[in-house]
Amino acid sequence: MSYIKGDQKSFRLDHDVPSPFPRKVGDRVAVDERCQCWAPRSHHMDTVGYGHGACPPNECEKFSFRSFIFEPRVTTTGQGK
Repeated sequence: MSYIKGDQKSFRLDHDVPSPFPRKVGDRVAVDERCQCWAPRSHHMDTVGYGHGACPPNECEKFSFRSFIFEPRVTTTGQGK
């Protein structure tokens, strides 16, 4: 696994463990999860599971679930909600 230091927008992490996303949660599709540090799970290093380790940009020690990040809903007007 490797990561590139930088701001949140340019941060990239190469994972060794396969991503569980996208996945269905109820009637919506989750594309990632948000940590208590506000970074996506995809920005956290792998431990035994995908993205459950430290988050180098935020100096977060381990992933702690806050919420899902869902793909936008498409309305009949074509705008996300």
